[in-house]
Amino acid sequence: MRVQENQLKQLSNKFMRILISSILISLFLFSCMPPNDNKVPKNLTDSLSLLKTVDTIKNFNDRFKELIKAMQTENKKNINAFVSPQFGLLIIESQGAMPFFHIASSNEVEFRIFFESICSKTLFDGNLKNEQLPEIDCDKENFYTKLGSFVQDTNKLGSSEIWKYGNMSASDEKFAETAIKSVGKTVILTSGYTYYFSYYQSNWYLTIIDTRKPCNA
Repeated sequence: MRVQENQLKQLSNKFMRILISSILISLFLFSCMPPNDNKVPKNLTDSLSLLKTVDTIKNFNDRFKELIKAMQTENKKNINAFVSPQFGLLIIESQGAMPFFHIASSNEVEFRIFFESICSKTLFDGNLKNEQLPEIDCDKENFYTKLGSFVQDTNKLGSSEIWKYGNMSASDEKFAETAIKSVGKTVILTSGYTYYFSYYQSNWYLTIIDTRKPCNA
């Protein structure tokens, strides 16, 4: 009986040595394998994607704050650095129930005076939230479903065909349509105006300022 016990113990010890050796060999071989980008763990990929998104949001938020600061101080040189190189700046205001368009490509005195009045009235709470934009609700005291400063990757004007109802010539109407359809980000400041940005050569530029007040028509 004792002989059998000794034999079983020897076999068990031998098995454990083989098992441990196999594990060590496997670990060694795994560590020597060349990296494979296609086998990055999904949770790591998701984390890197989230990090990139957060960084992109922060960059835009910082850029928007710099734009607002330039407007509030009426620093024309700095403002120009944020305005769309493709389209210049399109400003929309109310004229009764109809929109009225100012196109910044002209050097009219009227436009400059109007733009300066926008700069002097620009309000921003400094906290731009990347979330669903507020909706207009004329039954609320402040006319919005929520208050604050919001940005979203959307084009609030894109499906409105607002360019058809302005005061423009056929060529200006086509220009406005192209500019409006280029928009990829909408910023609503419920304390002020709505800003529309287009992406051009690796950066976001201001294309449109909509100064119309909700529920004013």
